[in-house]
Amino acid sequence: MAGMKAAIDLGTSSTKIYTQGGGIVLDEPSVVALGQGSEKSKIKAVGMEAKKLIGKTAENTKTVFPVFEGEIVNEKLAALMLDGFLKKISFKQGFSSSVVVSVPCGADLALIKKLNKTLAAAGVNDAYYVETPLAAAIGNNVPLSEYSPCFVIDMGGGVTDIAALSLDGIIAGVSVGLGGKNTDVALIDYIADNYNLQIGLLTAERVKVQIGSLFENDTLSTVVNGRDLSTGRPRSVVLRAENVLVPVKKYYDKIFE
Repeated sequence: MAGMKAAIDLGTSSTKIYTQGGGIVLDEPSVVALGQGSEKSKIKAVGMEAKKLIGKTAENTKTVFPVFEGEIVNEKLAALMLDGFLKKISFKQGFSSSVVVSVPCGADLALIKKLNKTLAAAGVNDAYYVETPLAAAIGNNVPLSEYSPCFVIDMGGGVTDIAALSLDGIIAGVSVGLGGKNTDVALIDYIADNYNLQIGLLTAERVKVQIGSLFENDTLSTVVNGRDLSTGRPRSVVLRAENVLVPVKKYYDKIFE
């Protein structure tokens, strides 16, 4: 049976799958919703369906992120999640199948072994690996030459990869364990400390996307709903971009450093 040619980006925030001839056929959050029972019956949802349950789950349900800072922290759940994603796109493993998987800059042997085991458990037996900055450059049609290197910063949910590239590949690079999720957590803490309002991960992500800005005079604004830490009652506040500049800037300052 003829197989499919695909590329997989198993990221902290989201998993993307590209197929030859189909383009990006899947882009969903890297999250699993678990219930009670045996390991397989515990999987209630993966991806977008699982993300919708964050903050709205019953006592017998929890959401888990099997990838953290670009590394697989729960191989079993990562494999079950990936298996669910591959089923969604009707991935077929055949004699001519080939899968390319992106990895952080300077990925070590331990990470590759984890990925091999996870992919095999999800039904992918043969995989090739490419470092994220190189994949980002190729995907953005950046001209690579032997004489004129280019500089790439790839910002993910849990990892930021920074590298100088030439036609021969990566000249020098670093993978930093910081990403968009760090900003989400910083926003939760900042809003709790400064506005006495408790918000969840999904709300923090929305705030970041809608009004996160490094411009001090940015006029973007949004309404934020949460729980008053003094009364325990629901409360809303209007936040402007300048009000959350400190937690947003903290992440980018680290990257610049």
